[in-house]
Amino acid sequence: MSGTTILKLEEYKQKLLEERNRQAEIKQKYGIKSLEYLVVKIDGGLIVLYGRKNQGEDVDLVIKNKEERKADYENAAKQLKEQIQREKSLTMGMPRFAGMIKVRPAIKVDKGMQSDAEVAGIGME
Repeated sequence: MSGTTILKLEEYKQKLLEERNRQAEIKQKYGIKSLEYLVVKIDGGLIVLYGRKNQGEDVDLVIKNKEERKADYENAAKQLKEQIQREKSLTMGMPRFAGMIKVRPAIKVDKGMQSDAEVAGIGME
């Protein structure tokens, strides 16, 4: 590859990285923060439920459900953080050959699709 091509690719990579970083900030701000808020909110509910359980109430099923939901939110936050990291990582490598096709003309051409000197002459007028 020529030096100019590499410079153009580096410029493109930089622009792409800037856009991905912008999107990552949005996901960080709204996605992860929202999930963290939900985890804290569930923690507060669990504290209340544990207090009620200590007083003799039967809240085991509710506690189990809230703990599962909390684990789901924590897992979703972890996966989102990993996804953000992957999206922000860009590398440049040599192009890979994906495949090739060959376009061949049809063997039998319709009469309407054949070239006609008279029609072409009329079109040129």
